[in-house]
Amino acid sequence: DNAFSGSSWTSTPGAGNGKLIADITGTLTVGGSGRIHMDAKGYHGGIATRTQGGSPTGPGSTSTAANGGGGGGTTTNTTAGAGSYGTAGVAGATGVAGTTYGASDFTTALHLGSGGGAGNTLNGAFGGGAIKISAANLSVATGGQITARGGAATGNPGSGSGGTVVLSVPGTFSNTGTISVAGGAGTRAGGNGRSQFP
Repeated sequence: DNAFSGSSWTSTPGAGNGKLIADITGTLTVGGSGRIHMDAKGYHGGIATRTQGGSPTGPGSTSTAANGGGGGGTTTNTTAGAGSYGTAGVAGATGVAGTTYGASDFTTALHLGSGGGAGNTLNGAFGGGAIKISAANLSVATGGQITARGGAATGNPGSGSGGTVVLSVPGTFSNTGTISVAGGAGTRAGGNGRSQFP
């Protein structure tokens, strides 16, 4: 996969780039005010000089077409497409929504969510990052959260897709809180990510 480090793209990202990976030998409890999140920590949204949202395909170019999962963007006063991953995002009037990916390998590849396309002079939103937690037991209390949501865009840009949450719990698992890989909200909402948990 390609990854955006915050300043540059690389085809060989370092461990944990956009990802939170935790191996816990005992019990993990996410309390009522606890939050583990990688919201909007995935691929970059489009910008004026690279209107397509980022995705596993790469950073994108100045095109209204989809960049794999990344939404297509536009420099005109029309709307861009949203990022896609587990489900498709919403297309704009000009920019195409991204395409889905990762159905067969998301639990091992921990794909990041794709960015929405830029619209006019406004940046597209980031996709969600990835979380993998292995714990002997896991409890998420009411009000607690484990999330890798896509970023939300307003106006002409597209929102980012949700990312990945994978929870491996051989023992006791309880959840009355929120576990979410939702796409970013907005008129051109991002597609949902992918998740697996007991």
